[in-house]
Amino acid sequence: MNFIRPELREILLQWREVILLVAIMLVSLVFFATGGTLVRIITLGLFVIGAGFLYPAIRQARTAVSNQSVGVVEISERRIRYLSPDMGAEISANELMSVEIESRDVNSPMEDVAWIFRDKHGYTMRIPSGAEGARGLLDAISSLPGADLDAVVRAMGYPQKALFTIWKKN
Repeated sequence: MNFIRPELREILLQWREVILLVAIMLVSLVFFATGGTLVRIITLGLFVIGAGFLYPAIRQARTAVSNQSVGVVEISERRIRYLSPDMGAEISANELMSVEIESRDVNSPMEDVAWIFRDKHGYTMRIPSGAEGARGLLDAISSLPGADLDAVVRAMGYPQKALFTIWKKN
């Protein structure tokens, strides 16, 4: 028997890392307030570690996409692969020229937010954000110097079709 509505379950799963980190931080504050010197040092360390991971976890939760698209994303050794029933593509992070996100029109429920990768050879790879493994794309581009990770959050929540530049090679 399922006591949680599917919509709420999906939201809780999406935000589970943030919930866990906030819980750890709150528990550490309680122990900090009531414990001795050694306990205070340990719980202060836990609080600082939790706070350090909180912002990236919030960004990851805000950019998560609930609908599933066709295809699988694999990221290994600075290579991004997208495999779908009708195509397979691969691009090297070393050869990237730009990374963009195309937001979706909220009035078109079948449309998906898409990551667009362009390399120095003129090749363009388009990956739907709902593809399996696409959550790792945020981690993959975070290593690019000057990547605008806040633009990812803005693009994922933008209600109209638009193109957001996340990173561009100088």
